[in-house]
Amino acid sequence: MGKKPTADLSSEQFDFRCIQEDCRKTVPFSMASLTKDQTVHCPHCQCAYHFHDELVDKFQRFSALLKAVQNAQDILGDINVGVQVEGHSVRIPFRLLLTRLNTMVTLEMGGEKVDFHVRVHPLADQEKPQP
Repeated sequence: MGKKPTADLSSEQFDFRCIQEDCRKTVPFSMASLTKDQTVHCPHCQCAYHFHDELVDKFQRFSALLKAVQNAQDILGDINVGVQVEGHSVRIPFRLLLTRLNTMVTLEMGGEKVDFHVRVHPLADQEKPQP
């Protein structure tokens, strides 16, 4: 069988736009990079973002969801998502949804809605197991 690409969901990288008016640059972080006090700093303006327990819990559960998908990667090539477009059905392989479409979580931070983007990096091609 041929090799097929999968996605590395174990090293998820989140980012969001700094909400400081004079910055608005990307603030990258991962669950592993959160400090003990659950703070992330903008690398451009040094603005500190403290994530409260509820927000950290949402990121942790989302990370767990991504890890569950990673654990099912051997069947992702067999799973499709159907989309109806103008009376026609289009099947999109689920693994493409992970790497080709932008995944984001929209949460409230500082009184405004903020999009937290999730970067999923491709893994090296892996052999599909023989049945």
